[in-house]
Amino acid sequence: MASAFVGLAALTAFSLFGAGDAEAQVSPGPLAAPHADLDALTKCFACHSRSETMAQRCIACHTEIAWSRSQRRGLHARGDYAECQSCHPDHAGRDFSMVTWEEGSVERFRHDRSGYALEGAHATARCEQCHAAANQKSPAAPKIRMKDRNRSYLGLERACASCHRDPHAGRFGASCETCHHVTKWGDLNASTFNHDRTRYPLRGRHVLAACADCHDATRAFGPKPRFDRCDACHNDVHAGKATLAGRPADCAACHDVTTFVTSTFTVALHAKSAYPLEGRHREVACGTCHGRRPESVPGASLGAAGVQLRPKHEACADCHRSPHGTQLAGNVKAMACVGCHDLRAFKPARFTAADHAKTAFALTGAHGRTECRACHDAHRAGLPALSETERYGSAGFAMAVPERACADCHADPHRGRFSASVSCADCHGAESFRPARLGVSEHARYRFPLQGAHRAVPCGECHRDLARREPPGERSTLLRAAKGPDPLTFAIARQECVSCHAGPHGDQFAKPASRALSCERCHGVDLFKPATRFDHGRGTAFALEGAHRGVACARCHATVKAPEGERIVRFRGVSTACESCHPVSGEKR
Repeated sequence: MASAFVGLAALTAFSLFGAGDAEAQVSPGPLAAPHADLDALTKCFACHSRSETMAQRCIACHTEIAWSRSQRRGLHARGDYAECQSCHPDHAGRDFSMVTWEEGSVERFRHDRSGYALEGAHATARCEQCHAAANQKSPAAPKIRMKDRNRSYLGLERACASCHRDPHAGRFGASCETCHHVTKWGDLNASTFNHDRTRYPLRGRHVLAACADCHDATRAFGPKPRFDRCDACHNDVHAGKATLAGRPADCAACHDVTTFVTSTFTVALHAKSAYPLEGRHREVACGTCHGRRPESVPGASLGAAGVQLRPKHEACADCHRSPHGTQLAGNVKAMACVGCHDLRAFKPARFTAADHAKTAFALTGAHGRTECRACHDAHRAGLPALSETERYGSAGFAMAVPERACADCHADPHRGRFSASVSCADCHGAESFRPARLGVSEHARYRFPLQGAHRAVPCGECHRDLARREPPGERSTLLRAAKGPDPLTFAIARQECVSCHAGPHGDQFAKPASRALSCERCHGVDLFKPATRFDHGRGTAFALEGAHRGVACARCHATVKAPEGERIVRFRGVSTACESCHPVSGEKR
């Protein structure tokens, strides 16, 4: 206790009688130049306190920072900058800068962290251009302690007028961003400015007009332009000759602000004229018919606007050129256009399958679902090229084509095998090429009538060409198709049973002793088993008589192993001697 008292007394003595030495031991170092007036031992508690934090002591002196925090404005209002000493250390000497820039310099400072991101032209401005004493107009400005306020970055307001002169002298309020954006002052911000709040809301093409077209930009958009009549801004292209009910008509009588070219003379009003607008004509722009055209009425006055009020309209050819060239020359009915087309649309034509039936080629089956151009186009894919393509006209459409027979358009997969005896229609219909409509009864016309079980055999079992073909629709049958159909000749070299069926008897009947034995001598076409045509008395040298008639076949005809390895029923080479089956009494069989 005594030693502690002596130490305290010594410290007091140093404070009273050796101030210079005491300061060197208590202070970490000299204060920076802005705090030089506080660099005395008696003023330490101006910044250091036992009851308050360092930050509380700082803002007690720097009231501009306290105001910014209370208003939640600026960098110092952020929570991560609550401790002043973390960015502004001191006691490092008179020449020490107390401002630490996290980015390395003031020019690299991320301004968005202050709550005001620099955009547009602001992003290229120098710091001192905005942070000047003349622009410091916020309530925090008078509180700034720096003698040279041009060096302070506080005290600015966000309103444009706090830095920029208002050329409108307050006429449009203080919110400049309503009309302007920060990229370029002269470009109005059309996305926010609402002209509807003025006495002349912008409609139609006026929305696209530049502001200076109506307003004098060099005089701060004043004086106010006239807008009571169209001719206050626009020249009268009709030179006063446009009249309505015998009196000069205002532009709005026939035009609107959407576009001057399109007249408000409606389809309903046009119906009262000599040519009511119907179908696609209702969608045609007025100038298409009423503009300056060579075929306009000779001698008719077009007026200053070049408008033909009464063009010719008696026939389609008065306005439309025939897209068919000379194909319809001399055909007065066809030249009327309405025989195939109507006013709803030029394409597709209304020439129906019923109309086509009156020609040399009626459309049936799949032909009725085929597009017209597939056969009548100048470049018919898969079909033979047509000559005299110039006769197609601009539509590239051949009105008459030479093909009539199936082979004129379609490749023959049978390679001409049936061309002399039958026609395509004998086996195929127009609805679809596959499957063919050749049935069991039609097969009787050929060398092999289908009888018995053969009637239920799928075609591909005998005609292997069908098994190799791709499914329907995989390949085109047209003559010039990139990949034509597979050959389908239906040719079968032999027509004996063994051509399709494997013999179950081995070679027993391959070389008959007397005459050739065919399968048909024993078997019918309905079933292979039983052999309904076999007659033991007629077909063998051993007639079944008496008790032999009731003996099962297998009792005499055993199943044996053939030389080739398979097991077969032995029909030939069976002994006919009695003792071969019936042993003599006393003998073992």
